[in-house]
Parts: sequence; structure tokens; C-alpha cells
Amino acid sequence: MKNLTVGLLVMVAFMAPATSSTSIACLSLDATCVRALAQTVDLLQVEMGTLRREIDTIRLEMATLRLEVGNGR
Repeated sequence: MKNLTVGLLVMVAFMAPATSSTSIACLSLDATCVRALAQTVDLLQVEMGTLRREIDTIRLEMATLRLEVGNGR
């Protein structure tokens, strides 16, 4: 779990907007941190796929409801 946390922190650091007060001049990553970051990215991609399927299901349900309302059910 520690590796996952470190990976998330590194990811947030890379995603954070760079300003003069928060810029990251140099960030050295060891192999453990890189693996944790890769695992985090993999998990996020799986979650994104799950969310996309859920959104597709909701869209299908909404379309079905529109048809039912249109048919006077």
C-alpha cells in the first residue's frame, strides 16, 4: 500500500500546475516508485474502463426510458 501511496503522490506532483512557488526542479525516482506509479496508472485505467461501461449503461437506460415515455407507458 505504501508503494501505491508513493505512486499517487508522484502522479499528483506531475499533474500539479507548475508555478514559481510549487515548481518541481528535479525529481529522481527509484525502481520501486516507478513500479508503484505504473501500477497506479494501470489501476486508474481499469477504473476508467469501468466508469465508461457504467456511463454507457446509464445512457442506454435513459434512451429506454425516453422510448417508454414517448410510447405513453
